[in-house]
Amino acid sequence: MTQVLLTQYQTHLQQPLHNVYLPHPMIMWVRKGVKRLWWHNDVMTLNSQRWLATPAGTHLTFSDEIALNGFSSRALSFLVQPDPRLFPDIRLSPDTPLSSPCLTPTPALIWCFNTLADMTEASLCDEAQNAALQMFYAQLQNEGMLAHLFSPKNSLLDRLHYILASNPSKKFTLDSVAKELFMSRATFVRRLTLEGKSFADMLCEIRMTHALGLLQKEKTMNEIAHDCGYLSLRRFAERFKEQFGLTIGEYRKSCRDRDASEDSPPPLQD
Repeated sequence: MTQVLLTQYQTHLQQPLHNVYLPHPMIMWVRKGVKRLWWHNDVMTLNSQRWLATPAGTHLTFSDEIALNGFSSRALSFLVQPDPRLFPDIRLSPDTPLSSPCLTPTPALIWCFNTLADMTEASLCDEAQNAALQMFYAQLQNEGMLAHLFSPKNSLLDRLHYILASNPSKKFTLDSVAKELFMSRATFVRRLTLEGKSFADMLCEIRMTHALGLLQKEKTMNEIAHDCGYLSLRRFAERFKEQFGLTIGEYRKSCRDRDASEDSPPPLQD
């Protein structure tokens, strides 16, 4: 069972993105360059000395700005909640919204982050993964940040995020997901409506966020579209531009120090 996801981003050109959806709690460490983040009415600067820490369901608008040797960052996404036996006093779902998503890294947090990042590349058993993860949570608790990252335990949206993000290429339907959540289709739709959410929109946003990470890798456009649940490359390209405000070719070109035209989707016709 995957408990932590590591995603690495890099760009060689200034890269603005809007409406980037985060299905899981996440901490991002900018290693090179600067990330300008638009947060409510403020513009915040994130760098190696100022991390980004956000709860699930957050939408981000930002610009990645390069240094002399480009821009790079690493993001850890957490798929497992803090163990209530270890954190009985944690106040999940704070009453007030997070005023700032910035986290100042301490030597202990840096060590924990690197340990978890290394763990994602090792074939550890579930128990070992969870022990390392709960250790990081303990350090975040000590820094006063843990309660801001997590929503109420086992909420509908948490469970839905996990199901959809665990396999974005799967052909999900309302009926199939409702069955996994042990509820009827009607109850599922009603619960989503109460949350102000649309199943189709959530699935699309999770797939598009997944695409951002895949486009950093040496994969063909057909492979990436398939891994995001799209049979039509044209439809995949349309949804990507609708979500982020730039084309796949523009995004991929900024990620690589080469022309991305050979694997860009065909131009869309009016």
